[in-house]
Amino acid sequence: MKDKNNKFFNDKDLVIENLRTLKINLEDLVDVGFSDPNDVIYNELLSMIDDAKGSDSELALSEVIERARVIETKLDSFYSHEGIETTELSWPQI
Repeated sequence: MKDKNNKFFNDKDLVIENLRTLKINLEDLVDVGFSDPNDVIYNELLSMIDDAKGSDSELALSEVIERARVIETKLDSFYSHEGIETTELSWPQI
């Protein structure tokens, strides 16, 4: 049981780190012309960081991961459109 708890907390930390990376990437992209009307994506990332921090189950964390992957894809598409290569984030398997 202890190993499972450690894995959950390690996964949680990785998800939070990835969300913060996406937030930084978004801030950089907005500076070069990416459109985030009314800061919708930015606010969603902030909300997901809070959700990840507050998650107490693998199910809750997996829901955050799925939402984050959608945003990651949007940002990667813009990077690709601009001719910039990106490295895919490593998300935990839950």
